[in-house]
Amino acid sequence: TPPLIKTIQQLKHEIELLEALDGIEIAFTTLNTDPNTRLNPIDQHYEQLKCKLYSIEKNEDIYILIDKYLQSTHASTHQQYKMEIEHVFKVERENENTLFKDVGNKMLLWHGSRLANFAGIMRQGLRIAPPEAPGVSKINLKFIYYECKCVENVNNQQSRIVFKQQEILRI
Repeated sequence: TPPLIKTIQQLKHEIELLEALDGIEIAFTTLNTDPNTRLNPIDQHYEQLKCKLYSIEKNEDIYILIDKYLQSTHASTHQQYKMEIEHVFKVERENENTLFKDVGNKMLLWHGSRLANFAGIMRQGLRIAPPEAPGVSKINLKFIYYECKCVENVNNQQSRIVFKQQEILRI
C-alpha cells in the first residue's frame, strides 16, 4: 500500500511527480517510432514533433541579440554563477507564423520549463498549468509566465531550458 498523503507539502510533491510523468507520457507518445517505416528513429522523432528546427550559428544577428539579452538580464543578485549559451535553435511550429503574423508590440521575454515538458511544448505549444499544479517558486501563477530577466526563469526551473519567443536556449 502506498503511504498516506498527510500534508500539503506531500501533496504538492506527488502532483509534481504526476506532472513529470504526464510530460514523459506526452514525450513518449510523441516520440513513439513506427518499425514499418524507412525513416531512422531520430528522423521519426523530429517528424512527430510537427515542427521544424533550425540551428542558429553564433555569428547570426539573432544569436548575438539573445546572448546580449542573456548577459544583460542576469540579475546582480545572482552572481554566484555565469550563464553561457550552448545552442540556439529556431522553432517553426505548424501554423504558428500565420497565427501570430499580425500581433504587434512583440518583446523579448524568457520562459523556462522542465526537461520533461520539452517534447510536449515543441508539439503542442505552451499550455496553462491546471489549478491543482504546484507553482515552481514563491509565485504560484496559473498562466503562461514570462520574465524579462532570464535568471529568474533559470532559478525557478529544475532543467536549464529557456524559451524566448520562438527560439530555444539550452543553458
